[in-house]
Amino acid sequence: ADFFDGSDYLQISYDESLKMNESNYTISVWMKSADNWNTERILVEYGLWEQGTYQMTSLNDSNFKTNFNGGSSSDGSHTNQVLNDNVWHQVVGTFNDQQNYLSTFFDGTLINQTEELNSPGDANLSLYIGSRGGTGNNFTGVLDEIRISNSPRNSSWMGGQKIRL
Repeated sequence: ADFFDGSDYLQISYDESLKMNESNYTISVWMKSADNWNTERILVEYGLWEQGTYQMTSLNDSNFKTNFNGGSSSDGSHTNQVLNDNVWHQVVGTFNDQQNYLSTFFDGTLINQTEELNSPGDANLSLYIGSRGGTGNNFTGVLDEIRISNSPRNSSWMGGQKIRL
């Protein structure tokens, strides 16, 4: 687990395994925060909101979403859940390219699905945890067990991860 104080972040240099070029994805994050915020805070973002970027972001302290740059659903798939109760929560965003939808899960439960007709683009970018490219939108709280895969995981997989942890 890593604590983010609202000014720090992690940057992971480009790695081929992080590129989702025209494919499915799952971003899974365990988070805990007591901070109040009313502007976007980045949990995980590949790139700096440019072609090829995908993300899991919190719009405020009671809403998170997953989406990617170039998506047909500009707002992505959101959910309204209290995120700043100082309790551990698993937040997950998936993109299923075969079924054309983005999904958000909160503590293992599917909360929202949004039709998405496009796919993530192709780009060689860095991965940022806790910030938008080191330029702002910094998260305050603890992030743990950050997982990114090129498979659209489902609630059964998430339940298994929760039990395993």
